[in-house]
Parts: sequence; structure tokens; C-alpha cells
Amino acid sequence: MNKKLARSQALLEKQLETDPDNCFTHFNMAQLLRGFKGEDQQSHNEKILYHGKKAVELSDKDPKGSLAIHLQ
Repeated sequence: MNKKLARSQALLEKQLETDPDNCFTHFNMAQLLRGFKGEDQQSHNEKILYHGKKAVELSDKDPKGSLAIHLQ
């Protein structure tokens, strides 16, 4: 399972390199990071909060847009 999580994280990091303002990728990264513990828990939690906050900031406020991100 850890290999799958590491692979998914690497893919999301690659997506963020090419499209750093993609709210859905930030949302997925926050969700993924919530699924496993980091070695330095405080730093790990900060990454979760960073990506979650970034997802909300970048998401479309229009209900037809990315409302699901705001709700979750």
C-alpha cells in the first residue's frame, strides 16, 4: 500500500510542477497525504493544510464550478 501511495504522490507532484494552480490536484494531494503518516508529523500536517488551503483558494467559487472542493 505504501508503494501505491508513494507512486500516487509522485504523480501528483509531477502534475503540480506542470500546473501549479490546479485546484483539483492540490485537493487530491491533501486527500492523499491524509491517508498516511509522515516521519515528521508536524511537517506532514503542514503539507496537508497547505494543499487543502491552496485547493480552496484556487477553486471556482461558482456553484457550477468546483463546489465539491469547498464542501469537502
